[in-house]
Amino acid sequence: MPPSDPTPFAQRFTALLDTSTTHPANQWLALALPAPCIAAPQMCEAPLNGERTLFQSGNGRGDQGHAALVIGFGAAKRFTAEGPNRFDLLQRQLRDFWPQVARQNATSAAAQTSLCAMGGAAFFAHPSRDDAWAPFANAEFTLPRWSYLRHRDTATLIALLSPTSRRTPDAFLSEAQQLSRWLEAGTTAHRAPFEAASPAVPLPQNDGLSQTTDDAAQDAALRQLIADALAQIHNAQLEKVVISQATPLPLHAPPRLSRIVAHLLAHHPQSHIFALERSPACFVGATPERLATVTGKGTQLYTDVLAGTWPRTPDGRHDAAEIAALRACEKNRREFAHVKRTVAQTVAQLGGAVQSEDTGVRTLTSIHHLHAPITATFADRPVHILDAVATLHPTSAVCGIPSQAAADWLKSHEPHERGWYAGPVGWCNPQGDGEAWVGIRSALLHGKTAVLYAGGGIIAGSEPEAEVAEIRLKQSVMRQTIEAT
Repeated sequence: MPPSDPTPFAQRFTALLDTSTTHPANQWLALALPAPCIAAPQMCEAPLNGERTLFQSGNGRGDQGHAALVIGFGAAKRFTAEGPNRFDLLQRQLRDFWPQVARQNATSAAAQTSLCAMGGAAFFAHPSRDDAWAPFANAEFTLPRWSYLRHRDTATLIALLSPTSRRTPDAFLSEAQQLSRWLEAGTTAHRAPFEAASPAVPLPQNDGLSQTTDDAAQDAALRQLIADALAQIHNAQLEKVVISQATPLPLHAPPRLSRIVAHLLAHHPQSHIFALERSPACFVGATPERLATVTGKGTQLYTDVLAGTWPRTPDGRHDAAEIAALRACEKNRREFAHVKRTVAQTVAQLGGAVQSEDTGVRTLTSIHHLHAPITATFADRPVHILDAVATLHPTSAVCGIPSQAAADWLKSHEPHERGWYAGPVGWCNPQGDGEAWVGIRSALLHGKTAVLYAGGGIIAGSEPEAEVAEIRLKQSVMRQTIEAT
């Protein structure tokens, strides 16, 4: 707790609830209170009921003033949609719901933190035929019962009570008591900076790419998929297509989310960490790719162009030579140019003033990527984060060019269901601002099984063996994490 207010959390929560009776009984109620700054892995262990949803931005810095860490517990309200207009339908549902929520803030600092709807969507707009993805709606946002939002040095807990819960708040009062005891017992231990310390769990000595018989069979099928893609490109049916691989990984026991998050933060601090539990499954990953950030009540949009890949030596001793090789590679430069052109054109469709920055390199733990930010300013008509998602998804970095032809080819040729892999994941607030990341470098956890997902862009000149190696390198992000935890 802040040093100036040693009052137990449960007592402050009860007092705030007691002062909320001035709001009409048929309104939802959001109670916002200051909270300690707690690291994401520890906050995953908070004694709060329900599925957890987590987003932590790369290096613990919230983009453009947004919260750097957002965690939800349980679902007070759920919104779902499917079909080609699913993001518009979600936006309408949220727009109709927000006015029903009254706000009670314990302090002026707590009042600065917005309630967030958290969720995402499948890559394709049609329902998945894979039972493994059954717990996930095609597109879904939830308003959690409890939300924890942290900027660098401040944090807020928000409880969202339905009209029914306001009449009988026993469950919330009980959770507040449990949370209060948990905080009091471990406030010092839970506190942690965003900057990653020395990893508590070392990376495996191998590169995470050791093959099993099943892996070898899968890679043979992947080579055939790449050959089929190259044939389409040779016949001028496609300019680019981004194929993916889904690799099952048997586990000795269901992994613990807090340990997965801790490992990802320690070993992939530059990536955006996400986890979405939908019982009994969890979709989790460490993505380097931002789809869209919207700020300033819809007046500013930021997106990333990320394409072109070069392996990185783990200790970074060859970074300069590797980056030079990436920049010099004709195939990578051509692929990046395709993506940058199409993303800039797509952003322009939203109607803002678009600015594309020079191409640089984003260096991750085991990979270098060509990278360029694109921004847009909307002076006349604000843009909602879900408008941006609907327009930008899927980018040519995860689908292909032309987009619809590539999507149709993937539907008919990929042997697995993508589900939420490479779909948008993130959050939005009542002002229409929010974050959306691309759900790549990810895994679907289900009991004692994990399915690892990664992909690669195929263009004219792609070498099948190099593409297979690249996809397996990308899968190693989650493979190493799961094997280590």
